Amino acid sequence: NQNKRKMSYINPRRVVSHLEHYLTDVPEPEAPISHLEIYLAKMLFQVIFDVANSVEFEVIPDTTLEFLESYETSAIQEPERAVSPTPEEYIPEDPLSAPSTSRFDDPDLEYKRRAVEYWRNYKKGYKVRKTTRTLESVKEKFKRVKSISQLHAWKNYIDKGGSRFDKSKLIANMILDKFRREAGVNTIIHDIDIQNWARKVNEEVKLENFIASKTWLFNFKKNNNIVRRDVGKLIVRAEKEMVSLEQLSIVEQFRSMIQNEWIFQIGRENVFNVAECMLNSTFSVILIISGGGRLLSPLTITVADQRKISRQEASHLESTISGLHIITGRLENQDPAEANRWFSKVFVNCTATRNCLVINHKFAMVKDIVVNAGLSDRVNVEVIPYGFEFMLEPLKAGSKIWIRFVKAINDYIDATEGCNFDRKQIDNIVKIQAFVHSQLTADRYSGLFADAWRKLGFLEVRTPDQEPTDPVTFAFGRELRSNLCHICEDEAFLRCARCERFICFDHALVLLSPPGFHYL
Repeated sequence: NQNKRKMSYINPRRVVSHLEHYLTDVPEPEAPISHLEIYLAKMLFQVIFDVANSVEFEVIPDTTLEFLESYETSAIQEPERAVSPTPEEYIPEDPLSAPSTSRFDDPDLEYKRRAVEYWRNYKKGYKVRKTTRTLESVKEKFKRVKSISQLHAWKNYIDKGGSRFDKSKLIANMILDKFRREAGVNTIIHDIDIQNWARKVNEEVKLENFIASKTWLFNFKKNNNIVRRDVGKLIVRAEKEMVSLEQLSIVEQFRSMIQNEWIFQIGRENVFNVAECMLNSTFSVILIISGGGRLLSPLTITVADQRKISRQEASHLESTISGLHIITGRLENQDPAEANRWFSKVFVNCTATRNCLVINHKFAMVKDIVVNAGLSDRVNVEVIPYGFEFMLEPLKAGSKIWIRFVKAINDYIDATEGCNFDRKQIDNIVKIQAFVHSQLTADRYSGLFADAWRKLGFLEVRTPDQEPTDPVTFAFGRELRSNLCHICEDEAFLRCARCERFICFDHALVLLSPPGFHYL
């Protein structure tokens, strides 16, 4: 982190020339090149090497919080602390002639603590007292000390934990220290992280009614010059053992079969992948995406533990929210008639007269459903070879888009002061999943999941004009801060992908009536 510099220090041409030297037999360039440019070229080479030897990789757009000075100056300048300096930083000369900047002309808690510890002569790092120093000795180092009775009063004050103002300042300072440490090792930091740190610290400080609200967070970031930056996380996944040539041959045969017999013959919009995305041990969603990148409706939510939700409750939610189907119990354990009804509702009615369904071994029962329902001439089922899902199942990567959107909603709920929406309650879990589905099936995301097929080699590499919009960035981006709900003018929760207007949390997820969401 200490090596961060403005990009003007780097000449891209020199970096590329040096990178070419690593990748080919081209001689090392003779032109002058800085150590920073050499370092960048080596890092890029390592990234390319790791990606080339991986079984899967992806770049996930994200944001992180950093000190403003990280990029605005040539070197990082540490912001001023929120409280007085430590004993090691303290300068004995206390300028009494200058106007006092402390609250009500009274020293803050840290000043009092240092003065009392110096007076009581504690051994550094231990609460072991040597000999109490004289008043004159203390006054020489701490100019605001006036009497022994004042020191006794300060000691009693410290033992009680200080005032609300002191505790609030102590929390801010401890969080600032934590932020410096995490930012110093390039940790991705979000608003919710700072709020969680503050709540954890308050378990020790015990500031009554402190909840690390959005207002507190805003002031903390403003006071310490903390800003949000766009970043990208490169995720490279490698197997512990290299994939054998025989295994690669199996993968290539299946991929070529899907391409030549189905994608090229009936079109990629008629080729589908179905997979289960686990939310926890009880809940999961079944997603179906087309080769063109479209997410199908309706959404299926499975509740493995049938005691969690009754069929009557499930039917009520289905009638309240359109495009929703709830299965109680595991899909593979369903009554054949019920399984047939599910397949007809969520797949057959939403697809063309001839299509191909790519599934993993968990959905092998779909082949029996197709046969029993007399749909063999319409639906062709291809099962991914067991153990090769990580190289052949598009929704392995595509489901991460879903999970990121759900996480963004949960983070908002956790971080928002006064939000009484219990996201762990069953009907609210269903509402959140249904809302995410409603957003990701919007027209603007009609090709959103195509990259999941491209990464695995089923489709050609996209051109720059096919760059998909990141749903989380669109919904929860920076524009959110300066806009209000178009219905009630309360604080905006997100930008809707369907109506492309800003809405508050209540109108998005709470105030629902048939057929469901605000845009219907």
